[in-house]
Amino acid sequence: MRELLRRAAASVDRGQVKLIPGSFRPVQPGRTLTRLERGLMLLLAGGLGLAVWLYTQSAPISAHAAYYQSLAMTARLDSSSPGAYTESILLASGSDWRPATLFACAHPAFWNHGPAVHPNARARRIEAGLTRLAEHGPVLRAKAFNTPSPVGLETINGVVRITCRVAGQLELADGIVARFAARLVQDGQTKHWGIVDLSIPPFVP
Repeated sequence: MRELLRRAAASVDRGQVKLIPGSFRPVQPGRTLTRLERGLMLLLAGGLGLAVWLYTQSAPISAHAAYYQSLAMTARLDSSSPGAYTESILLASGSDWRPATLFACAHPAFWNHGPAVHPNARARRIEAGLTRLAEHGPVLRAKAFNTPSPVGLETINGVVRITCRVAGQLELADGIVARFAARLVQDGQTKHWGIVDLSIPPFVP
């Protein structure tokens, strides 16, 4: 430490630091861009802007999802009681596990209630779940636990509607027993019930 202080003091005693005279060489300006190069840069900028715009746009509704939406509330099942209606839906859908059969029992609010999920994703979720269920065969029995099912009021898509939550279990052909939970909405005009949410873990999460 003492040696460092001695060297520092000696450097101060030497006097001011002398600057080396000189000048900086100016950088030569680049050449002017050609018309082709300017056009290429504009094209790249336009392509980038288009890509950003397309990324912010929502994906178009697929043909499958649009078809399923058109089927809403077209099923002809006994919908006088939410519990019995849910059992009928699952027995009808579970006969061949065709998505169209289930979507025919869905309320139009099924497609836009809750979190912002694209209709294509909603359709794929049900399709994938029913495909997994089909591997275990058709439904032999469907039983709702809470009969009669409690009815209440909920705000769905900004509208106060009569709703009902139904829980129960399914027995499949290979002996698998799966629980289900469904939420139904009563249509204000027809007074028929329609599904707005359905889960059959782990097949339809």
